[in-house]
Parts: sequence; structure tokens; C-alpha cells
Amino acid sequence: MAARPPRSQHPRARHPAGGAAQAPPYTLLRTTGSDGAPDRYETTRPPGTVITHRVDGFPQRFELTDAPLGDGTFAAEPLDSP
Repeated sequence: MAARPPRSQHPRARHPAGGAAQAPPYTLLRTTGSDGAPDRYETTRPPGTVITHRVDGFPQRFELTDAPLGDGTFAAEPLDSP
């Protein structure tokens, strides 16, 4: 059985020449920014990570997923009810 690559080699991570890992942003599902579009969150954290983001002034937890969306971002699923 082949060993899994370390998380730092996640297939989404891109390493520009001489730079740190960069990943496409996450779309925070069920959020709306000031421009009417869903909020986005940029991080190099791996899928499965839980982040906290303020929604309407209140902290809300989201789980980063590896589910791609049609706009080139990945889904961040809300864990808390608004």
C-alpha cells in the first residue's frame, strides 16, 4: 500500500518559486458580503480545519472542505446556526 503524501503536499497547494504554499480561497457558504456576494476566506490550512469568521457581527465556525465550486474556490461549510 502506498503511503499518503504529507498534508503540506496537498494537491490543492501550489508552491510558487521561492514562496510559501498558496491555495485557492474558500467560499463561506450561507454568507453575504457588502457587495452581495458570498464572503471568501484565504488560507493555506488543509481541508477539515475549522475556522471562525464573523457573520453579522457574531462569530461563526466553518469547516474547510475539499469540495470545489464552479468559481475556482472551495466550499467552507457553516457549523453553527445563524
